[in-house]
Amino acid sequence: MSAAGPKSALRALLRAQRAAHPPVHGAPLSAHLEAVPRWRDAARVAGFVAVRGELAVTDALHAARARGATVALPRVVGRELVFHLWSGEPLVVGAYGIPEPAPTLPVVDVATLDVILVPGVAFTAAGARLGQGGGYYDRVLGARRGLAVGVGWSFQVVASVPTDPWDQPVDALVTEAGWVLGG
Repeated sequence: MSAAGPKSALRALLRAQRAAHPPVHGAPLSAHLEAVPRWRDAARVAGFVAVRGELAVTDALHAARARGATVALPRVVGRELVFHLWSGEPLVVGAYGIPEPAPTLPVVDVATLDVILVPGVAFTAAGARLGQGGGYYDRVLGARRGLAVGVGWSFQVVASVPTDPWDQPVDALVTEAGWVLGG
């Protein structure tokens, strides 16, 4: 039996809370990440562009680039996320109105990434994740070898999320307040 009903209800609730949450500069999140050797020492990292009230990771990505890490951002191609090398080039509006790297930028194999910052609608303290509903990150997380770090606001950490067999957890979880899992 699918958990589409409970998933939809939880998504609607947390999306509304996220939309009402005042934006916060990403420096605290960047400091939390930089305090952890697995992030600080990572040579190849991927992030995302925050939209619709998501917690921004841009400062963390700029800090990673400044210390010499290769940074990648996702682009939606059909039903998949393709990660492209990003060195601060202007982004283009892509699928779902999300800014993404130009398709002409070099592709980065997700299996070569040391750390992937992963957005979500809800997380549990044990790493279960509820995404937007398209399965894009579930497919990425199933194919990666590096550390998957969920990124969300503190209020997005809930007691439980409905899951299906294809749902992929994150290995660690960080919020604006600090590390919830891993770190």
